[in-house]
Parts: sequence; structure tokens; C-alpha cells
Amino acid sequence: MSATFTATLVLPNTVLPSTDVLMISAKKAMYSVGQLKIDTIETISGVCLSCADYSLDFVPQIFAGETLITVHLTPSKPSDVAQMQLTLARVTALVAERHEPESIVWLDTNIRIPTADFLDAMAPETPQAQQPRRVTAQGESKRPRPTQTAQASLPANVNNSPDAPQKHDAHIQAYEANIRDMMLRNASENELAEFEGDVQDQSTEARLSAWAVSIAVASFSLPLAAPVVIYNVARGEDVRVASLTLGLVGLFATLDVQGTISSLMSFA
Repeated sequence: MSATFTATLVLPNTVLPSTDVLMISAKKAMYSVGQLKIDTIETISGVCLSCADYSLDFVPQIFAGETLITVHLTPSKPSDVAQMQLTLARVTALVAERHEPESIVWLDTNIRIPTADFLDAMAPETPQAQQPRRVTAQGESKRPRPTQTAQASLPANVNNSPDAPQKHDAHIQAYEANIRDMMLRNASENELAEFEGDVQDQSTEARLSAWAVSIAVASFSLPLAAPVVIYNVARGEDVRVASLTLGLVGLFATLDVQGTISSLMSFA
């Protein structure tokens, strides 16, 4: 079985990229490394792209207040390790340019490399004009070697470990949170003005219908018709209010015919 090579992009936020955005980034990365014939599939945890030589799995998740995008490269047959690592590095660099992570965890080192340093290492060398060599009498300058500091360990499920549960519904939670924020946001003044304009703009037929129903209510009960007429004059004609009042008149008329109201009055 071929070994799997892993790189993780660490984003300093808790917003998961959507499946469509992740698929576009993965396709562009595959095209950029020369793979034009690829098969794509959306998995329960992310997206998977495969070609003749290898397959790439992109798995996003949220852990400890950060968004992690893990890239798994699996050769389809035994291949040169250095070549596979170079391919993974190129794909990781291309995805990093699009999503702008804070750092990158390379392979299984658990050491976070700043994204700028990683991209500088992957940038092609540009030829420089040859300068004449100058010999100076100064001694060789020595600079202190930078030390690598290990950051907090990543979750066990980053490298497909069965010890920790996978958060497969994180992208669904992010989508629902976005929809909830849009539904609960405050309406702007322009939206309120348009809403009020739609409410006040009624056709002549609707207004005449409201008055016709109000007159029908008045023919049965003047006390119930009076509030409807006042409402039509003060707030504008509303067929719904007039219809509800007509239904109420019909209810009382039915109860009166059946003798229910007389029975109730006898108990008073």
C-alpha cells in the first residue's frame, strides 16, 4: 500500500470554506501542476480529486478556534518519495495563495511554518545578473541560527487517526449560521421604505372589496361593523380584517339560531 503524504493549512478563523470554493481551489491546483484529466467527487468530509498517478483529498475542519484544511496525497502505485513530496508542496502552495493561511504544517512534523516562508521556498529562482566578486578584509560574519519552536499539537484526526471523532458536519453548521445571521439582521431604511410602499399600494378592486364586506357586516350587526369602518378610514382598506369580522358575525348568527346564546344568557 502506498504511503500518504499530508500537509495542513492553518487559518486563524472559524469559517469553513464551502464545498464549491474548496473544489475550485483543488481543481486550479491540479491544473497548475499539469494534471488535466481528473475525476472529482464530494466526500462527507471534503472533496477528493484523482488522476492517473495519485489522488488528493482536501478535508476542512475547525479545531481550537482555527480552521484547518488538510491535504492528503496518496500515490496510486509505488512512486518516488521526493517527487510526491514536491507535488504535494506545489499543490499546497497554490491552495495557500488562494486561502491565505497563517501557517502550514508540513508532513507529520507538527511544526508550523509561516506561510510567507513556505511560499518563498516554493517560489522559482529568478536569474540575477552576475556581479564581480569583491574580496574584503573583514572576517566572516556569523548569524545566530534560528531555532524552530514547536506549536501546540494538532488534533489526532488531522492525519486520519481513528482515536478522535471527525467533525463531518462543521460545514453544515457554518452554512446554517450564515443563513441565521442573514435572517436575523436588521432591515435597512431602503428595505423598510419599499415594504411600507408595497403595503400602502392597493388596487381599486381590493379597496372596493373591503368596503363591500364591511357593508355586509353592517347589514347584520352595526356594533361589529363600526370598528371595521373606522379601521378602513384610519389605516386603509383591508379585506382580511373585514373578512374576519364577517366570519365573527356568522359565528354569532349560527349560535343565535341554535339557541346557544339564549342558554348562555339564562346562566348570567
